[in-house]
Order: sequence, then C-alpha cells, then structure tokens
Amino acid sequence: MTGTLGFANMWGWWPPNEQMFPVVRIPEMLWGQEKLKCLGIVGVPRFSPSGPSLGEWYSQKTARPVDGFLGANAFKAFRVEIDYGKSLIYFEKGNGSDTHEMEMVGLSVRQLPDSSYQIVGLAGTEENSSVKGVEPGDILFSIGDFQTKGSTMGKVVDALRGRPGDLIVLTIERNGKRFKIESKVEHFL
Repeated sequence: MTGTLGFANMWGWWPPNEQMFPVVRIPEMLWGQEKLKCLGIVGVPRFSPSGPSLGEWYSQKTARPVDGFLGANAFKAFRVEIDYGKSLIYFEKGNGSDTHEMEMVGLSVRQLPDSSYQIVGLAGTEENSSVKGVEPGDILFSIGDFQTKGSTMGKVVDALRGRPGDLIVLTIERNGKRFKIESKVEHFL
C-alpha cells in the first residue's frame, strides 16, 4: 500500500510526505532464531529525484545499508532485553501478533509540540484517498468521544481502529474552525 499509518506511522517528521511511502506486510521473517510474524515494513523513497533516499541518508549512521524500517509491531509479541556490555539482545515470547491492527481509519498523524495531533497523510493516493474531507495539516481534535490532545501516539492510533465498515466520527480543526467527518474503517494490508 502507499501511505504510513498504524504500525507503520513514522510520526510525520521524515521528508518527503509519509503519504507517499510504500508499506508492505511480511507474513514471517527470521530474526536470529526468532520468527517474527505479520511484520509491517516501510520503504524509504528518495528525498528528491536527484537526491539521496532516506535509506542512504540513514545508512550513514548504521553498520549496513538501510532500505526500509520495521513497523512498530515487529516486537509487540516479545519482551526485549538489551545487554549492551555483551552486545546481546534477548527475546522472551509473549502474546502473538494482532492481524487486525491495520483495520482502521486511514490517517497518518504526528504529535505537535503543544501535544495536539496533526494529520500528515492519508492512506491511498491523492486521487483515491481513503478519508474524504480531511487534508494534511488538519488538526485531529477528537476520534468519537476520545480527545487526542495530550494522549500518547499509541492511544490515538488505537482510537482509529475498528472493524472494516465501521463509521468513526472525527472532529477536525482547520484554520481555527472545527467540523465533524464520518470516516469508514478499512482493512489495510
């Protein structure tokens, strides 16, 4: 799919717009001896047609080239411990992955310094957005009765989840005016 959201939301601070980033779900991947299931992976496009990709830029800080990022759900089923002194990582398996976590309203958001949430992208393409009437730059004031300001990213993303076909009322603020939009929950990936 195109556009980051849910476990692939990158907080809106990466150029260019996250709404153009490719996102895939990988059924299973081996990480050392551990099987990670239902992973989200975000590809890293070029900053500009002639410039470096986000991966090339990020690779300057890593031991190996970066072509994408694991979604935040990658280690959700594990307790992870890092032993820096021995350069080891330990995984303790817990509950399995949630295959319904990408059933949600198709918004990518970021938290602003005042702890409100700004919409940075819509899943789909500019011609075929999954959420009608919402624009990047709008402030997401509430999701149903849930007030977003001051909440964690995880709680905001969770409030956007539901069953495909459910309608969720979003209160949006644009240019100082608030209005409500009914948005449909869709299955992404």
